[in-house]
Amino acid sequence: MQYNSSDLQQFNEQNQIIREDTKELAKSINNIYSNIILSCQKQCLQGFNQSDEFTSDERTCLTKCVNKHMFLDNFLYETDSANEIASEQGKTKKAVFYQNRRIEDLTRVDVV
Repeated sequence: MQYNSSDLQQFNEQNQIIREDTKELAKSINNIYSNIILSCQKQCLQGFNQSDEFTSDERTCLTKCVNKHMFLDNFLYETDSANEIASEQGKTKKAVFYQNRRIEDLTRVDVV
């Protein structure tokens, strides 16, 4: 298959757009996780005494805080994803079904 300079230019332009979008996505993800960390630090480490070890209460609080934020982040992602799938299929009412199924997956506890 032969490519001409127009094809190559179009490919380069599309590649540049993908790179820029990827950088923006990485920045957004970094901001989300930075905000989670700051929020949990403020909530759980108010009496932080600069020691090398966290207290048991601080560890418990940090774990619960991060888990709560990560669940919420996943919940929002899954909800948005379900809406997008339903919209692509032209079945917006089915979004609720997709959301419920994804939330069940997020909240399911597997007993081992």
